[in-house]
Amino acid sequence: MWKKLLRGLLWGGAILAILAAGFAAFVMYSADRVSFVASRDKNLIVTIPSPDDLKVRGPWNENPCRDLLLHNHELRSGNDLVLSYKRHNAGSVSVIDDEWYEILSVEIKDAADMESIALPSPRVRLFYSKGGSAWIHHCAGRYATSAIGTIELTKSWLGGMKVNINLALDAKSAQDDERTVEHLSVGARFR
Repeated sequence: MWKKLLRGLLWGGAILAILAAGFAAFVMYSADRVSFVASRDKNLIVTIPSPDDLKVRGPWNENPCRDLLLHNHELRSGNDLVLSYKRHNAGSVSVIDDEWYEILSVEIKDAADMESIALPSPRVRLFYSKGGSAWIHHCAGRYATSAIGTIELTKSWLGGMKVNINLALDAKSAQDDERTVEHLSVGARFR
């Protein structure tokens, strides 16, 4: 009798552990993934296709919408500081294709360790995109190349850098000329 009871408790504990691990994986999957990277001696590569080019639907790897919304955040060797903010939301596990992304890349010429930059500024170039992850190839997203706001760079006491970005971005739909204002406020510390 005690053996059966002990065996039942062990099986119950194992099942409970599996359920707890599944729940933890569910919570981790549904959480936002955020990254913030500072890269020195880099430049942004920004190419805005024409509206006619965006109507062309090529293969997945040659799609102009994908190039506009995602590839404009790529970097090459250069002379400037580039700040990259990326956020991905995996959506709900009970809804199909509700995942979304938000990416901001900011290039700052002659960046100092301690300064506040008001935008627009001739020293700052940026590219912002946001949209549904499942529908990038259909131009389901918005992008911006201009903003109003501030970027604050401060030196941290450990020799790193602290960045605060507060922007109102003039976002344009990748499908048509509809414009909206996207507000973004992020901060990070770098070593």
